[in-house]
Amino acid sequence: MEWHPKRRIKSIPIQLNHYAVKSLEEHRGKDKKGDVYYERPTHNDGVFFGRDRRCSVADYQIFKYLAKLKFNLAKREKLD
Repeated sequence: MEWHPKRRIKSIPIQLNHYAVKSLEEHRGKDKKGDVYYERPTHNDGVFFGRDRRCSVADYQIFKYLAKLKFNLAKREKLD
């Protein structure tokens, strides 16, 4: 089973997993809220840095969309 159905789309499909791209400050803020089950913080800074170390491979494939994205953003700004 595929993540999304096959279809023709005009937009650029991008998926970013929010838990993997948060800053350290966002991670700490979420951790202060606590865990639903334990009702206390469960992820210290070590968890954040452990995930960060695993994300050490640069993937520049998305760069092929950068020019079109910048063009569309500039066009949108002119309309506003």
